[in-house]
Amino acid sequence: RGGLHGTAAMTAITAQHTVAVEAVFPIPPEMSLAQIRSVLTDLPPGAVKIGMVGGVAAIGAVAEGLNDLPADIPVVLDPVMIAESGGRLLDVDAEIALVERLLPRASVVTPNVPEARVLARHSGLDRPDMLEGEELAHAVLAAGAAAVVLTGGHTDGSEDLLVVGTGADTIVLGGPRHPDGAAHGSGCT
Repeated sequence: RGGLHGTAAMTAITAQHTVAVEAVFPIPPEMSLAQIRSVLTDLPPGAVKIGMVGGVAAIGAVAEGLNDLPADIPVVLDPVMIAESGGRLLDVDAEIALVERLLPRASVVTPNVPEARVLARHSGLDRPDMLEGEELAHAVLAAGAAAVVLTGGHTDGSEDLLVVGTGADTIVLGGPRHPDGAAHGSGCT
């Protein structure tokens, strides 16, 4: 469909290259919220995608900005918590804030396997590190997600899985896998 115009509200600036995130600098949350509100006054959104939020204060700003949206606007939450290299991008307090403030508002959450295990831990499971595939996706649903696309690119041979609502069938999202290499940021794209 035509007429779309992508916009952004920054919550953090990163120093990174094709292999790793070297540093993260948070944007003041009042500036992030001001940008969200600025965009909303000019261009009514058709959908929202949330990526790396940086920390508790930024999550609060994003959550407040989401309160300004009509309830029927789809929200995609990419919980950028653990980089492909294994580096942690959110501390535990921010993980909790993400689960409590952003996950319930998301139409769909798109974690990689390590991120899904973190989200599953917040559903009350003692050993989410033992879960894989469909069980892991359902544990993320139990943490408060409406739908989950569990991306399997961080494990050998895993497919991406779509689960919508508790008790729903799991849909395998197949397709060709691209070879390893300088694919840092592939989840974001």
